[in-house]
Amino acid sequence: MSRLRLCLALLISVLALNCPAKEVQPVSLQLLWKNQFQFAGYYIAKEKGFYAEEQLEVDIREYKQDTDIVGSIINHQADFAVGRSSILVSKGNGAPITALFATFQKSPFMLITRGDIKTPAELKGKRVMLTDQAHNVAEVQAMLIKAGVSANDYIHQEHSFNISDLINKKTDVMGAYTSNEPYQMQLQQQPFAIIHPADYGFDMYSDILFTHNDTLTNKPLLTSKFYKASIKGWLYAFENIEETSKIIYEKYNTQNRTLDALIYEGIALKKLALIGGTPFGEMVQERFKEMETIYLISGHLNPHYDISNFIYQGNRSSDSDMLDNFPVWQTVIFMLIVISYLIYRNNVATLRNTELIVIAEHDQLTGLYNRHKLIESISEYIQLSIRYNWKISCIFVDIDNFKVINDTFGHNAGDQVLKDISQLLVKMLRRTDIIGRWGGEEFVIILPETDLLMAEEIAAKLRIAVFEAKFSIDHTISCSLGVTQYKKDETVEEFIGRADDALYIAKHAGKNRTAVL
Repeated sequence: MSRLRLCLALLISVLALNCPAKEVQPVSLQLLWKNQFQFAGYYIAKEKGFYAEEQLEVDIREYKQDTDIVGSIINHQADFAVGRSSILVSKGNGAPITALFATFQKSPFMLITRGDIKTPAELKGKRVMLTDQAHNVAEVQAMLIKAGVSANDYIHQEHSFNISDLINKKTDVMGAYTSNEPYQMQLQQQPFAIIHPADYGFDMYSDILFTHNDTLTNKPLLTSKFYKASIKGWLYAFENIEETSKIIYEKYNTQNRTLDALIYEGIALKKLALIGGTPFGEMVQERFKEMETIYLISGHLNPHYDISNFIYQGNRSSDSDMLDNFPVWQTVIFMLIVISYLIYRNNVATLRNTELIVIAEHDQLTGLYNRHKLIESISEYIQLSIRYNWKISCIFVDIDNFKVINDTFGHNAGDQVLKDISQLLVKMLRRTDIIGRWGGEEFVIILPETDLLMAEEIAAKLRIAVFEAKFSIDHTISCSLGVTQYKKDETVEEFIGRADDALYIAKHAGKNRTAVL
């Protein structure tokens, strides 16, 4: 035992001789817009000393006109930056960047009107204020395309960022944030309506903290420190919205916002950042794959895009870099952790892989299969159908007037309705049936060894069950269903598309009904 103690003492002495004194490291952060609650976590991490605890001196840079956010990172003008979901385009087109965390699980970006326009389809012939950078509003473009509205169908206006232009009818529709412009409309007692891409199946991460790949490689410890302190700042900011708003009001109020406006912004943004049990900042590859589709539809990704290794996975660079910066006692602990990791890494890796598979295949809200897994399952069943001459049917389900539920009772209530209906459908289906969330309020059900007649009967039972069910809100809920049977040699897209066409017929025939094609 004495020899062991002697060896340990010698090891600590050697490490102590090689450990440099703690030095404060300068770090720069580029924001994507002007100072407001949208960046509260970074202000709080600085003002409350969370950065200082990690020996970081952070320079927070407000957005200036024509600032190139991604360029500031690629050209090493800033160490870290906050970007929109459109940084996915830069990554796909070759930019050497990595996303650290997403501040908001749902983007606050939307369209606001005076209340006379409530759906994307009504934008035809209207004046719309959007930024000139089309890739920054790709989710809006995709929503309009889905609604049958092309770029030539509306009048594009240069964005003035002045809500008075909407009130005074100088424009009909304005790109806005749910955390800002609605407050201004309420303050002036003006009616308004919100058209949000997420309500139409186009859901995006927003305000993504990212950095250059060189920073991850050459400064892994600095990256880890900044990442940890920033998240700590955000969690404090959302737990203490009024205190945080006062700090912004007194020290970062370059836009001269009122304290009430900052508090309103904080409350609105908290709902978009902390959703259900999702850890703050979490990003999953499956969500990015869904976002890929939006940017492909809008034509911003090249055909050979690559977004692999986009999400930060922690420090994977040399241990020596970390050892050189750790104090002695932390170095010893670190070495013990490394040894334990080497012993158990196979078990940990297996468990992590299992967790990633579950995340990649399931919808976060309902726990059902997501669209990617549904398409994969349909392809497998089609092959089985060909081999064993099975009959396969599909039911496309859409909750009627779901936007009304969200607008009337709030998105939290809408999410609960989605979960309740998911559980009801699963309970009524057979064990061999496959069900998943296609997007928004749409579900797809695959019925193996089921012909069209039986599928129609099942759909009818599901429709009645939903209509008669009691939900957590005082509102009658119904659904429309499209039913079809797989035809020989058709593709997955043709199979699902026909079910979707049947659903379209049911919706336009009055809703709360079933249609068969």
